[in-house]
Amino acid sequence: MSGRVLGRLLLESPHNLSVSLARARREGHILRLGGGFYRNTLANLPWNHLELLANWLRSNEWFYLSLESALHEAGFIQQVPNRLVFVTTGRSYVYETPLGILEFIHTQRDLSRCWNQIIPDWRRGIRVADPELARADLRRSRRNVDLVGEMEV
Repeated sequence: MSGRVLGRLLLESPHNLSVSLARARREGHILRLGGGFYRNTLANLPWNHLELLANWLRSNEWFYLSLESALHEAGFIQQVPNRLVFVTTGRSYVYETPLGILEFIHTQRDLSRCWNQIIPDWRRGIRVADPELARADLRRSRRNVDLVGEMEV
């Protein structure tokens, strides 16, 4: 949850909030995830915690899972990626959190042209590129193209 919400729950004034959050982090009660978001260390993580974190960190941007992550999930790349890679209309950034790595890669592509290739995964709470779009994104970003051979989609 966000630091602002934690401040309301702790009934802290904005002036004392940073001190209280630092104390709670030092004592191990909360863990800072990045971008002003924290995790209660006593609570169990949901199974889709990285996807939820991506939605919290980029709540005002449009993004979808693509590149190596989507191709691995579809079975076209055997190597397991060490991060979730999203294509976004926002800025590129890599979030290295205690829960895992989230990478956002900016695109200038007109997303209305590939809307039918982006499938919402309601169970996970994210959108996922189909293999054809993920491969096109991989070529467009010029990264790890050699991991994927010829594919029949």
